[in-house]
Amino acid sequence: MLVDTIALLSEAMALSLEAMALSLEAMALLSEAIALSLEAMALSLEAMALSSEAMALSLEAMAFSLEAMALSSETIALQYIAFRCEAFPQDSRKKTFKGSDP
Repeated sequence: MLVDTIALLSEAMALSLEAMALSLEAMALLSEAIALSLEAMALSLEAMALSSEAMALSLEAMAFSLEAMALSSETIALQYIAFRCEAFPQDSRKKTFKGSDP
C-alpha cells in the first residue's frame, strides 16, 4: 500500500511538472502573441502615417494642378490680348490711350 501511495505521488508530481511545463509554454506563446500584436499595431500606425503623407502629397499635387490651370488661363488671356493688338492695332491703341493719338 505504501508503495502504491508513493507511485501515485510520483505520478502526480510528474503530471504537475508536465502541467507547469505546458503552462510555461503557454506563457511563452502568449508573450509571442503580444509581441506580434504590438508589431502589428506599430505597422498599422506606420501605414496610417504613410497614408496621411500620401493624402498631403495628393492635395499638394491638386494645388499645383489648379495653379497650372490658372497659369494656362492667364496665358490664353495674354495670347488673346496679343492677338487683338496684332490684328487690330488701331482699336487697341484707341482703347489704350482713350482715343488720343500718342
